[in-house]
Amino acid sequence: MDIVGFDEAALNGYFGECKWRNELVPVSVLEKLIERSRLFSYPQKHFYLFAKHGFTEQCQQLAKQVNCHLITFTEM
Repeated sequence: MDIVGFDEAALNGYFGECKWRNELVPVSVLEKLIERSRLFSYPQKHFYLFAKHGFTEQCQQLAKQVNCHLITFTEM
């Protein structure tokens, strides 16, 4: 995890990963982020992935299921 933040009043956890590669970010990166977030007991978890080039279709599909924000370099 590259980014971790908490809002204890609202019981929110924020988890992010940044990838600066010349390839699309695979679904395994998001799966690992979700797995690592389980170390924290916040009931509401928000996920963010930042990428240089974008995300694979599988990563995009899982992101929709877990409400993960996918952000490319051109969107930053």
